[in-house]
Amino acid sequence: TPMTEIAPFTWEFVASAGEGQALQYKFTRGNWDMVENWGDLVGEENRRAVIEYGATGVMTITNTIHNWRDALVMMHYPPADAVNWEVTRPISVTFNRELDQSLVNSGTFTLTDHTAGVVIPGVFAFEQVIFPYDDPVFGSGVVTGTTVLFTPDTQLATTNYYEVYLTREGYTGTQNGGGMLREDYNWWFGSASAVGVHAFGARGRTLVIALVISAVAAGAVLVLQRRRTH
Repeated sequence: TPMTEIAPFTWEFVASAGEGQALQYKFTRGNWDMVENWGDLVGEENRRAVIEYGATGVMTITNTIHNWRDALVMMHYPPADAVNWEVTRPISVTFNRELDQSLVNSGTFTLTDHTAGVVIPGVFAFEQVIFPYDDPVFGSGVVTGTTVLFTPDTQLATTNYYEVYLTREGYTGTQNGGGMLREDYNWWFGSASAVGVHAFGARGRTLVIALVISAVAAGAVLVLQRRRTH
């Protein structure tokens, strides 16, 4: 059932249910390939609640989603449209899940110098990243992700215009049924004037990227109203 966004990164669903009714539910971003997947909420394990209205006739359940099944780009360096960056620092992309590193290679991660018209080779490395959470229902835990590091064979020039392109087949989570990146992802940085084009922002799922950068989590509010009896 679709939810309504009521604040940045917070969605609401209003429904009616009977007193004492036992509910099982989960949150998705549209289908089961993009279902929440973290802590105990993996596989067929669901959230659970028993309806208790009390005197008001309204029960509000507030949940936080700490991670999703599919691989998501959480942050990257350099930022999209950056014109100044540390040229000696590796290009990096951080994901919300542990990745199958064997799939990340020159065929699924490319750095193109559009000023020179060449693809730049380089060396890949990987780092594990840990994001702790403290959930009022499921307790404390961590989300484990991966940072992909790419060091170009030649130093980049801030006067040139670059594009990083990730092919979705190279980015699949390995733990607890992790899924693949939903679509190819790319971004540009450097001097767009060097090739006479306008700078564009990163292409991908912007809403979700902003979501995980801010909190590695999304909020959901369920408002349940006492079902009327006649």
